[in-house]
Amino acid sequence: MNLVVVAQCQDQQVYEHDLRLLRPGQWLNDNIISFFIESIALDTSVVFLSPSISSFISHQLDPEDEDYADECMNFFQGAMPQILNPTKSEINLVIPINSSFSDSHAAFMQPGSGTHWSLLHLKVSVSSTTTTIHHVHYDSSPSNFNLSTATNLLSTLSSCLKAAYKHKSITSSISLSPLPPFTSSGPMKQTDGYSCGWFTIFFARAV
Repeated sequence: MNLVVVAQCQDQQVYEHDLRLLRPGQWLNDNIISFFIESIALDTSVVFLSPSISSFISHQLDPEDEDYADECMNFFQGAMPQILNPTKSEINLVIPINSSFSDSHAAFMQPGSGTHWSLLHLKVSVSSTTTTIHHVHYDSSPSNFNLSTATNLLSTLSSCLKAAYKHKSITSSISLSPLPPFTSSGPMKQTDGYSCGWFTIFFARAV
């Protein structure tokens, strides 16, 4: 396949063969979603966590690994170093969620294994005593198809942060707290089997 780059925002690239997915009735891939959300984040204070990084967290970070704490430290230092600073700070984070994140590692490695996109929105408040992860999950599926996947990723991120704090001798405790969703005058649920990616982009723009 001829990988011709037709658009780029930061590290996110869209290739010529991705453009067919912009036609009506197509399911968006991670290249398209990452490009749009990175473009949104570029003009705001939002931190964007790409699907590839989220999948790495879901499938590659193993608490039983002897290097787990180091890997967690490296992840946060690269993605959001301010979360490791014990002084007060706020982090606004958006994470596209793919249903493949909850698959077994073998199933996850199969190309095209995911069937649905949604968005996990986190507002992280960091202080010297407490780090609170406020969270809300936006899912255009009427059945909230990706809820368990988003919940598992949130738990994994929390555990990873605890390991990084312990490794860096940061005493701030970590708590999880639901975040009220934004309100919308338009429809929040899809009525077809393919527009979840566009809804995910809309949710990212709205928060």
